[in-house]
Amino acid sequence: MNFYKKKIMYLSSVGGHLDQLLKIANYLKIKNSIFIVNDRTDLDSIMIGKTIRITHAERNWKQIINFIEALFYICKYRPQFLLSTGASPAIPFSLAAKIIGTKIIFIESLSRVYSPSLSGKIMYHLSDQFYIQWAGLKKFFPKSLFYGNLFE
Repeated sequence: MNFYKKKIMYLSSVGGHLDQLLKIANYLKIKNSIFIVNDRTDLDSIMIGKTIRITHAERNWKQIINFIEALFYICKYRPQFLLSTGASPAIPFSLAAKIIGTKIIFIESLSRVYSPSLSGKIMYHLSDQFYIQWAGLKKFFPKSLFYGNLFE
């Protein structure tokens, strides 16, 4: 596996966020990619040999560790795009990605039907493209893009 110049860095928490991210990754099938997840999980076949696990941080001091990890991996892989479905690792990785000019794509979680997530509220201002999966969120994110949800 090449450890530099990746076209896309997929980033998410494990669980539902990762399920949504894998739906996109399996559709795009971009070979020159890397996955970053914040905990142990079973790897989908598309993730084998190209997945990095980072520190699991919530809204606590471990976010500082995530930012240091983000600086390291963003500088090491220099992705053209950072694509994230959340949650918490999206913010430190996006801040690091901004430094080198990586384009940031964020997809608000499918579980956010009526109100935005904290990550979504922050990522709306950090991302180059921001997608919602429910039309009702347009009132919170007026410049967001809506094409339905990933599992329709």
